[in-house]
Amino acid sequence: MATQAAKASSWLTRFFPSAGLLLTSETMGCRPVARFEKKLTAEYGSFLRTDDTISFTTNSAFPNLPDQTHTTLLARVGRKSAEYLKGQTGAKRQTSSRDEFLRALFSVPAQAPPNRLRHPFSLRRRVVEWRYHTATPMFYELNDGMTQVFNRLMKAATALAESPGRYFDIVEYQLETWDLRKRHAGAGGLIERQYLGISNCQPIRERLNVSVPAFHEAHRNVYFLPDAIAIKSGESATSYRYSEVKVRVLDKQFVTMSVPHGVTPVGYTWQYVNKNGGPDRRFNDNFQIPIIDVTELDFHFPDGQQVHTAFTDSRAVEAFESAMNEMAESS
Repeated sequence: MATQAAKASSWLTRFFPSAGLLLTSETMGCRPVARFEKKLTAEYGSFLRTDDTISFTTNSAFPNLPDQTHTTLLARVGRKSAEYLKGQTGAKRQTSSRDEFLRALFSVPAQAPPNRLRHPFSLRRRVVEWRYHTATPMFYELNDGMTQVFNRLMKAATALAESPGRYFDIVEYQLETWDLRKRHAGAGGLIERQYLGISNCQPIRERLNVSVPAFHEAHRNVYFLPDAIAIKSGESATSYRYSEVKVRVLDKQFVTMSVPHGVTPVGYTWQYVNKNGGPDRRFNDNFQIPIIDVTELDFHFPDGQQVHTAFTDSRAVEAFESAMNEMAESS
């Protein structure tokens, strides 16, 4: 396929090449190993899991919180097997389902957060109480070697997060005629592409006992959970088993005026180009544009939803694809 044109880069990445890093604050703190904690600690107290029971202890700084039972969930995930349990704090849990577990994970609290304009001096206290009332502690437990499989995915995601160039695609346009291509660096298509944020160091809503890899686009997040891939956009979330998702990897060339630090261009083209690759002399403002190698990592979901990403580190993409295939074989 033809190289992508310089105008394919959105105005955001063209003038603010590090804008995508604001989503993840670089890759600091990202860890290559998942820790499945048995204790969830929040500002208001701690939830401790012992076998099939979860107990709650109030933080000494907030001794006057009212007694309350919280809905708790547990997912036991192994190779080709999964068990989901639901119950209340201090009591054994009953059988639940994967859909109920994931709905609770991404659910929006029915109780609205405190109004910042009312009684500002007590805001912190009211926020703590709101978080306490809306808490839903959730625990993953992996067995049958699934911890090692998931950790390989974590390690591969960390390598992707360290890739000098990482992008997500918004929309792509094909240029059908040569007259259009010559005005766009000779590319066969234009692609609107922005920097992709990646993290695996932040828990979801402080209610999950493990940090999971996540891709952060402008308006949606893709979470790679131990038992499913979840896409959250606004207040809606959908989930898919790993075996349901098709992964495609392609090596491409990308024409961009914003070359990531540490990436060496593989060549150059012109903003206005002739068929022989030389500059079109009719344009006085013609200039050269770098070409870089990228490896595209695309996800196709059974309901037609797609996620298109690209990275300058091809080995990291290959490692992530391999880890995804292993997760699919185990799900």
